[in-house]
Amino acid sequence: MRLVGVRTKDLMLGSAAVMVPVLLASYAISAALGVLVGIRMSSFTKQITELTQQAVAPGVLWRTPVTGSFVAALLMFGAAWLSGLRHFVKIAPIDAVTGRDESVPRAGGARSPLLAGMAFVVLGWGIVLIAPEEIRMAALLPLLGGAALVSIVLPVAIGGLLRSGEPRAVRMLAGRQLQVAWRRNATLSVAFAVAIMMALCMAGVAGSIKETVGASVERWTPAQLYVQAARVGHNLQNEMFPASFEEELRSVDGVDATCSYSYSNVGIGDRRVQMWSWGATRPCETLTDLRVSRGSRDFLTRLGRDEIAISSNFARTRHMSVGSTVRMPLPTGHRTVTVKAVVDDSASDGGMIIAGSRLYHEVTASSGSYAFYVALRPGADAAKVKRSIENLFGTHHPRAVVLTQHQLRTIFASIVARLVSAFEAVAWVMFVLAVLVGATTLASGLRERQHALALTRLTRATAKLVGRQIVLESLLVAFAAWAVAMPVGLLSIRPMLDAQALQSGVLPPVTVPMWLTALSLPLVALCILLALLIANPKRANTPLRALLAQE
Repeated sequence: MRLVGVRTKDLMLGSAAVMVPVLLASYAISAALGVLVGIRMSSFTKQITELTQQAVAPGVLWRTPVTGSFVAALLMFGAAWLSGLRHFVKIAPIDAVTGRDESVPRAGGARSPLLAGMAFVVLGWGIVLIAPEEIRMAALLPLLGGAALVSIVLPVAIGGLLRSGEPRAVRMLAGRQLQVAWRRNATLSVAFAVAIMMALCMAGVAGSIKETVGASVERWTPAQLYVQAARVGHNLQNEMFPASFEEELRSVDGVDATCSYSYSNVGIGDRRVQMWSWGATRPCETLTDLRVSRGSRDFLTRLGRDEIAISSNFARTRHMSVGSTVRMPLPTGHRTVTVKAVVDDSASDGGMIIAGSRLYHEVTASSGSYAFYVALRPGADAAKVKRSIENLFGTHHPRAVVLTQHQLRTIFASIVARLVSAFEAVAWVMFVLAVLVGATTLASGLRERQHALALTRLTRATAKLVGRQIVLESLLVAFAAWAVAMPVGLLSIRPMLDAQALQSGVLPPVTVPMWLTALSLPLVALCILLALLIANPKRANTPLRALLAQE
């Protein structure tokens, strides 16, 4: 085309005419599926409302992500388009016609990506180990880029090992392919490296959050029974027990001690924050097991009208500690209160404030209690005591419930599990994505290698031997990606937790996803075999007479 006068501008327009429909079609399908998944996942707003009692805007905010993803698609397709044009234009037309532009592929060229990848991984590792919490999430980008680069180059080293000594045909051919065609294998190795890394990272984030929230719930639910004005997530603002109900509870046979508990929401600055309050009685210290990280350890029964305690995630997001002050809104104005203790807690998104009974009732203008913690006497029958308490409700509290410790913890565990299920879903979706990308890459690679594999068969290689060679190459590329991405993925859990902590304040210790870590290598093998099955290795076994006819 260029020999007959087609200009570079014409090539740009012609190739754009191919790229634009591909771009629009793939974007339309992806955007529609993304919005559909977002609508299906919007039930999370219900779970957030149940857990925090804060109003959440209904529906799916789709405009910003749809616009942003379109810009990202334009940038990606634009980069691919310009890269392809550059490759075409830099070849002299006469060389393209005579075939002199094609050189025999040789091993080499892998040193620069290897060094760059190792440098990125070391940089990310250093950020994770020594950087402060606020910037530790920046390690994600170098870790991801480094893992991708090293996973591209590692198969080259494996290819050299396969060709060492006196290899048989399959080893020799597979090893050479890994060495000289590393650019062709790059898409496959990067797809599996990113899939494994993100799957382990997301599973680790989900497990870490569930474990730390579960531990927090256990610390403030050591009692045997919980009497609530309504079920978790169903209570209304005015559904409270009167203060006199606590005396009735104490009179029930089998009840040893009780503690009142209430919570509400207050406006602190530009956000609504949960405010919790336990009764200022001695039993409350034994019916809760709050862990104080800073400040007075016996704060619960000693908080005055101008003192509060705050959770660790509230302290983290607001940059506060013991001695900090907060302007507390009251019906008559604002009052400055002082932080007396920081409680290690992760059960509230964004954090919470703990107020004494006097300050709580002053802020909310209410003297009622949302729930009561109940401790039983030794040997008391929990089921019998539960029925006795339910008989006290009568017609005054039709929505009140009595929950056992196990029931209450199960409710919160279920809510948290649904909230973090998106992380777990992404972990498995990444493996599906690896299969699809791998299948596409293998199919195009097999099509390109038809002539080279036909030459192998002309040397009396059987179709079975060629098939074994292709399977061995693909498995080694995927296993090399796993060997790089598995440790990097586990290392990425920490900065990913830091990233989500910017909003929630929850910064749990890292929990390694043991099951997924153990299953990741078999899953990689299964994924690459599925990708090969979809790609159809028979593409590489086109009849020789058909290839000769094409020539």
